Amino acid sequence: MTRVAASFVTTAGNSVMRFMTTVIGAGIGWAWVDTQILSELPKDLSDYRNLSLTADSSALVALLYDRTANLSVAPYGDWQNARQLTLGKSNGGLGTIWTPDGKIVYNSSAGGNPDIWIVDADGRNQKQLTDDAYAERALAVSPDGRHLVFDSLRSGTLQIWTMDIDGSNAKQLTHSGNGFTPDFSADGQWVVYTTFVAGGFRIWKVPIGGGEAVPVNDKYALTPAVSPDGKLIACYYQVEQTGASKIALFPFEGGEPVKLFDYTQPAGATSAPVRWLPDGSAFSYISTRGGVSNIWLQPIDGGQPKQLTDFKSEVIFSFDWSRDGKQLALSRGTENRDVILINNSR
Repeated sequence: MTRVAASFVTTAGNSVMRFMTTVIGAGIGWAWVDTQILSELPKDLSDYRNLSLTADSSALVALLYDRTANLSVAPYGDWQNARQLTLGKSNGGLGTIWTPDGKIVYNSSAGGNPDIWIVDADGRNQKQLTDDAYAERALAVSPDGRHLVFDSLRSGTLQIWTMDIDGSNAKQLTHSGNGFTPDFSADGQWVVYTTFVAGGFRIWKVPIGGGEAVPVNDKYALTPAVSPDGKLIACYYQVEQTGASKIALFPFEGGEPVKLFDYTQPAGATSAPVRWLPDGSAFSYISTRGGVSNIWLQPIDGGQPKQLTDFKSEVIFSFDWSRDGKQLALSRGTENRDVILINNSR
């Protein structure tokens, strides 16, 4: 059974932005319909979700997410000896990615707003790359390490942006509809991303230098991750006939999925992307059970998934493998939820 309810992922500055969420059983379900400003919120760093209007439309009811997230790095196989790199409230919760030269780019609110930062793998030389009122999230670094892409509401709608690795030369890549959760092609010439059109989520791509965006497929799919050899895209996928959630492998050039893998977690526009191992033999993903997250590995030859990490507490919000596969960067922490009432709706 399908139901539609008003909801939202986060705020744009201090404005609540309307979008819709479609729930199909336990399947994937987030879909932007418009970006009408409904209410002004206190200028804090809170995350408000699952919005509903009261019957007279005079107030909003929402879930307030209180999250503490910090960045850590663990050697492969030595997960319990992960070194924590940051101290604070929100570090890496909206994105964590390695650069080819061994630095980590991540989202952080250490400067007062959810901006992009970069740090050495030992925690030294933390540097803020962006400084504005809008959240930059879903980060990706180009194969040559020169450029970043991310999604942001800084233009008024959720779109894909690029900038140099030092934070300079920011440029909007997508302009129509919406764009989020980007990744680079293996040759660095394209940016693949999720958009929402009539019929649901779709994966599109746009040249890194700017230009016309084109569809990769016409399937209900989101949050693309390009394989190291550039031939495949791993993404969350909804089976049309059953509504079941899967992780699919699509050819980069488009077409039907070549493989489907079971995925029992709820997936949506705020879900962390799957991450390929550097040799392309498998992809990894976050699995949260009983409020505790771990990283699982799925061989693409169809073997059984395998639990890699063995954490006993905390949630993993984002993660990425170093380019040599020897280190794992994670944003981990706690998350609490409270129902709140927001007055003075427009």
